[in-house]
Amino acid sequence: MNACTWSSSKFEGRSPSGSVLIRAFFGGARDPEAADLSDDELVGLATSELSPVLSIDGDPQLARVYRWRKAGAQHDVTHPARMEQLRVRLERHPGLFVTGSGFRSVGVPDCIADGRATAVAASTLRER
Repeated sequence: MNACTWSSSKFEGRSPSGSVLIRAFFGGARDPEAADLSDDELVGLATSELSPVLSIDGDPQLARVYRWRKAGAQHDVTHPARMEQLRVRLERHPGLFVTGSGFRSVGVPDCIADGRATAVAASTLRER
């Protein structure tokens, strides 16, 4: 499992009272073959990996599998250093900005926040 999010904690109304909606992510650049597993195999993997950690007893009440091959940025441990190098290089080009999941964020809320911060930086430059 690459990641797991508690969607019902992030977004109200995503699960009935007394239950949670958890999204589990498999595959990606480090294990692209995982996307070729059957739906049942992926649900089984999610259940077997999450159950002992979260003290879950039983099968999911609902399970859906979606496959998004090569869909999201996957930053490695060297990413922050590359982004610092990019920041330094961008300083040489006032008015040039980068934003989005490939740079400082991955999830939608982080991308929105990064886009807003970039817009503020651009508008501040415009006012000078």
